[in-house]
Amino acid sequence: MKINLFVFALLVINLSKVSSVAQTPHRLKAAHIFSNNMVLQRDVNIPIWGWGLPQSKVDVKLGSNISIATANEMGKWMTYLPAQKAGGPYNIKIYQNKDTITISNVLVGDVWLASGQSNMGWQLDWGVNNKEEEIKNSTNANVRFFTVADDLNNKPQLDVSGGQWVESNPKTSPQFSAL
Repeated sequence: MKINLFVFALLVINLSKVSSVAQTPHRLKAAHIFSNNMVLQRDVNIPIWGWGLPQSKVDVKLGSNISIATANEMGKWMTYLPAQKAGGPYNIKIYQNKDTITISNVLVGDVWLASGQSNMGWQLDWGVNNKEEEIKNSTNANVRFFTVADDLNNKPQLDVSGGQWVESNPKTSPQFSAL
């Protein structure tokens, strides 16, 4: 039986909200966007990056696919997992020496990036027509949302300072962008 999974993830980001997070090069860490409930873009090689022990090997596993990176002298590492078809949920495991990170409930699907004016932050529960009906009918575990935390800075940043992926349901959808 063929199952088609369409995943719609709206990633609201304002480039001025990306933060420089001081990295501790001796502890394995994935960039903040790589977290539970996330959505990865389907049908393209998937970049995964973070920080860890300098000059050490990092293994990243998604399903039966394993990709290997080596952290540079500052501890930064990056690797690419092979393109995946839409599906999930999956776990991503990241290993370096005895440190392990597990990212759970990961979907592969379509990721939409929305940025721009303040209207992008207009939330569903802020006076949207028919909001009660929309919120009531918003349960869909295949719809995920991530909002980058406010952290104004005028210089390029290494990571976002906050935010989390959430599944759509009546409890969470009121804070989704009304767009």
